[in-house]
Amino acid sequence: VGFDIKNLNTKPENWENRKLKFGAFCREELIDTEDYWFIVKKILEKVENSTFFYCGKKSIHIHWSDKLNISRKRIVFLGWLKNPHLILKEMSFLLDGFKLGHGYIAYEAMAASVPIVFPSNRNSYGTIETYTNKLSKHSVHKKFLENSKNYLLNFKNSEEALEIAFKLMTDEKINSFYGKYNKKLISLYPKDNFEDFCKIVLD
Repeated sequence: VGFDIKNLNTKPENWENRKLKFGAFCREELIDTEDYWFIVKKILEKVENSTFFYCGKKSIHIHWSDKLNISRKRIVFLGWLKNPHLILKEMSFLLDGFKLGHGYIAYEAMAASVPIVFPSNRNSYGTIETYTNKLSKHSVHKKFLENSKNYLLNFKNSEEALEIAFKLMTDEKINSFYGKYNKKLISLYPKDNFEDFCKIVLD
């Protein structure tokens, strides 16, 4: 089923408005785990003056701030956003949870040239993994996706997460490199049609 990706024809947000910010724009219950907030804590400690943003129907950070000793001043709860695709453009990257990814919002992040970082040891694929895998089987897009795994920002442990996060929040060139790839990747989405879908399924 087709849908509009609102950020597809927009320009990336200015780097000065994005650096040192990272966030989660999924339902709050998808990031309500100790593993997730431990990574958030380590990133905030690693990257000076960085801030974590998240949205949802209710705030959950006070519990984790107290339990893991995270400064509340470094966390911003945005509430339930009417236009999350606009606010996420101000992030240097999105951090997927250990349960699921960002769903449709991942498409908006990719379209806005915002990289997506995710744990490689979660039980299911996130949107960016599923989408990349789908395109890699597409007869027209196979060549472009040959080295797609080299562009996925996944981490196995907190050390890898910190290394990725630091680069994405402090180095504009590295951030732009991954952001542009995501933008190119998602720009292929609207070209799919029902015949393409049938071919993928039959293959």
